[in-house]
Amino acid sequence: MKRFTGLPATVFVLLSFLPISLCVAAKSTAPTVSLEQVTQLAEEAYIYGLGPMVYYRLYSEQLVKDTKTNEVNVLVHRRKLSDHTERAGQAPSHDTLYSFTWLDVGKEPLVIQIPNYEDRFYGVQLTTMYQNNFQNIGNSMAYGNRDAYKKGYTFLLATPDWKGKVPEGVELVVTPSPIVHFLQRTYVTPNDSEDLKQANKLQDRHLVVPLSDWNKGSRKPVALKPRLPDLVEKTDLDYFSGLDQLLSIYPPANAEEKAYADRFKAINIGAGYDFDSSDLNAEMRDAFLEGMTRAKKKVAALQKRGLGYDLNGWGFTDDRQGNYKEDYLLRGASVELGGIIPRPQFNTYTLTFKDADGQALNGNNKYHIHFKKEDIPQATAFWSMTVYGTDFWLPNLSDHRYKLSNLSPGIFYNEDGSLDMYFQYEQPSKDKFANWLPTPKDGFFAVIRFYAPTKRVIEGKYAPPSIKKVNN
Repeated sequence: MKRFTGLPATVFVLLSFLPISLCVAAKSTAPTVSLEQVTQLAEEAYIYGLGPMVYYRLYSEQLVKDTKTNEVNVLVHRRKLSDHTERAGQAPSHDTLYSFTWLDVGKEPLVIQIPNYEDRFYGVQLTTMYQNNFQNIGNSMAYGNRDAYKKGYTFLLATPDWKGKVPEGVELVVTPSPIVHFLQRTYVTPNDSEDLKQANKLQDRHLVVPLSDWNKGSRKPVALKPRLPDLVEKTDLDYFSGLDQLLSIYPPANAEEKAYADRFKAINIGAGYDFDSSDLNAEMRDAFLEGMTRAKKKVAALQKRGLGYDLNGWGFTDDRQGNYKEDYLLRGASVELGGIIPRPQFNTYTLTFKDADGQALNGNNKYHIHFKKEDIPQATAFWSMTVYGTDFWLPNLSDHRYKLSNLSPGIFYNEDGSLDMYFQYEQPSKDKFANWLPTPKDGFFAVIRFYAPTKRVIEGKYAPPSIKKVNN
């Protein structure tokens, strides 16, 4: 392995008129770059790697710290809806159960079987470590092979170079990368123990089986140990060590992206190299840290400016989400905020922190939103409105009503088909109770989620009404 080193400080002073060699070992073939080039490449490497590194952190979190299985190719099921105690991921949904795993098909394809969910909403999102949401499966999608997905679905997940026979009754799904994150969302009616029980039974009927075992008649999972080591970031520069590990073990599949990432080999990050910050002298450390600082400022500026577009004070993601191509800044800024983001054609969301007057939403006030019939959130499957505290968690309130949706029992529509909702800390009068969303006593924000959004949403032509402050 090629190890990255900086020149000792005394030698650096003597040779300060020469370019800086980043690798001084005799076996190194790394190019010679200046300190300014180190800073520039470190900035670009940080931006490029932010999306994949968020996933790498999630990988370690789920496999080591969360499930404690340290295994891939075995599904893990959340058995209840997220509530105010949830601390895995920010702004957790209260709409669906989650089933997830990391799938590694580098050695052998996997047969994955999803049972028949009938009329219960489910959606599966398959995403590479580099945020390519390459496949979506579900019984209510606005796009895709919906008829096949509605009766139970069995597919073979394989890499592009796999050559073999697909079993009868199984559909081939090709992943561009051998490591894939599997995430399924399954609708459950809140506070309905029988509905939850039925959903849990469906979760237990999923199968993830190696192809060779499937062909022998086995229907049991076979766990593998992850090829990526647990990510340890004790210092800022450990970020680059993690990126080096990721690029070495699971390089990007896209040729253009791989060529872009190969540029970072000049600073010992990438396949065949071994970035180690302890080898750096003070000047080199400062150059890397300066590059990281510049990158973080660019990411923060984009996040503040917005990652999509704004309609009536509601922020939407655009159609690049989940398919960022070469926009690595958008990818990193988006994934750092939103985690595992689906393509907007399948699931999307919008959020607002402000009322119609541009003032921050606050539970010390009372608010109201009125949807005309034609402006009720547009979704093929269902939609929901959820309130979060400014800490991005569901609020801990006496009435654990975290959201309202078109599937909420008792939700009330006006005679003309329009819909009113009420946001406030205190319980409202009886005529408003069914459409009340409790808020924290201080700051909060609201999120509308669209499950299988209509074309009007996808094409950016749907604008929810603003939330208005009610004068007491």
